[in-house]
Amino acid sequence: GRVNSAITVTNIRAALSVGPNEHAIRLSSVGTSKVPATFGEQTRYSMSNLELSDITVTGVTRGVGEAFRYGINAGGMTGENIVLRNIDLNDLASLDFVDPERGVLPSYALYMRETQGLHVSQLRARGRYGIGIIDARDIVVEDSEFAYLPSDSTRASYGIFIRDGDAPELSNEAIELRRLRISDYENGIRYAGPGRCAELSLDALTFTGTEAMAVEVNGTCL
Repeated sequence: GRVNSAITVTNIRAALSVGPNEHAIRLSSVGTSKVPATFGEQTRYSMSNLELSDITVTGVTRGVGEAFRYGINAGGMTGENIVLRNIDLNDLASLDFVDPERGVLPSYALYMRETQGLHVSQLRARGRYGIGIIDARDIVVEDSEFAYLPSDSTRASYGIFIRDGDAPELSNEAIELRRLRISDYENGIRYAGPGRCAELSLDALTFTGTEAMAVEVNGTCL
């Protein structure tokens, strides 16, 4: 039970040179272990008591056509007491990533898909999407700022994007969003269905220069 536990990373300043479809911070429980915990078709081992704090990206160098897809990518992470605090990502999740097979894919400042046990506070980021939540559980995001950064994409932009995946191992529940400042996106919150209602706690959210809510499916979910 000690693997991936009691880890602290703090006081980091970094300038990055990036390629496409990359991220500044990656949290993942997917891997290989002699004592695996099965989760769908993947093997996962849980994280616990991990903290990343006081992290600033001071600049990003991109090649022609390259885009940072994720600021923080926590997709596939499961654990408990995983804390990210005081993180300045500037414009990392700023442009769209073009996949040769799937076309234009949205970028996220904070991406959580099949994510469990994450607490984020004092995150500052700009991008096409602010927060992406898909089939996540036991999530807290608080005291943070998300602002839209224009790109060449013709897609709508969302401060908070929530969706239930198809036949998920997890469903969206125990998700708390509080004291967030959402600025200049076309839509503040979008719940894209397909019909299961997430357990959301929304408290003291401030929307500036945007329509607060746009609900595509099942308006009773918010």
